[in-house]
Amino acid sequence: MLKDPLHYKKLLRSHGLRATPLRIALVEFLSSHHGPFTIRELQERLNRSGNITTFYRATEALVENGLVVTCDFGDGSLRYEMAQEKDHHHHIVCTSCGRWQRIPICIGDQATQELEKTGFKEVSHKLEFFGICPACAERGGR
Repeated sequence: MLKDPLHYKKLLRSHGLRATPLRIALVEFLSSHHGPFTIRELQERLNRSGNITTFYRATEALVENGLVVTCDFGDGSLRYEMAQEKDHHHHIVCTSCGRWQRIPICIGDQATQELEKTGFKEVSHKLEFFGICPACAERGGR
């Protein structure tokens, strides 16, 4: 369910960001569609032409201010999705075809708790898994 655009303006401002039309569109889209998405995919899905650098800058501002996180599937393209405290998860990526799947669990929580005992604050982690998906394994893919 989409929220009122005013909600997204307030969200951006609460994170110290100006509520530009592109940032509002990005946050609205990422809030309502499970990603992660590459910059090109975001540009296509939002049906916006123009300078790709503008998309990079707007998205990086969202990352720097904690609204969006990056995922690196090892293919040279960062992917972006909303940062979600209650729905923290990871992904498994097929090294043959690139298909990915969300893993709705976090096995890093215990490690994070142990690491906080070192005195570090605001400990976080990123974890992606890689393997061969069933379809590629059936075809003998690698």
